[in-house]
Amino acid sequence: MLVLLLAASGIIAPSVLSSVYFLSFLFLATLWSMYGNLGRKFAVFRVFLLVFNTCHILVLHLYQFQFFQQVISPTDFIAR
Repeated sequence: MLVLLLAASGIIAPSVLSSVYFLSFLFLATLWSMYGNLGRKFAVFRVFLLVFNTCHILVLHLYQFQFFQQVISPTDFIAR
C-alpha cells in the first residue's frame, strides 16, 4: 500500500518536493523486483520517508502564516 501511495503522491502533483516521492517509489520498486523481500531495508526507508514527509507538511503549513508569505514572495521559486 505504501508503494502505491508513493507513486500516487509523486504523479498527482508534480514538483521538486514530490519528485522525492516518485523517485523513492522507483527505488523501492526496483529493490523489490531485484530482491523480492525488502526486510530491514524497507524499514529504514520508511523512517526516511516519515521524516521527509513530516518536514514537507511542516513547511507547507508554516508557509500559510503571513510572516513567511512576506519573507518569501509567492512568485519566488522556493514558494512555487
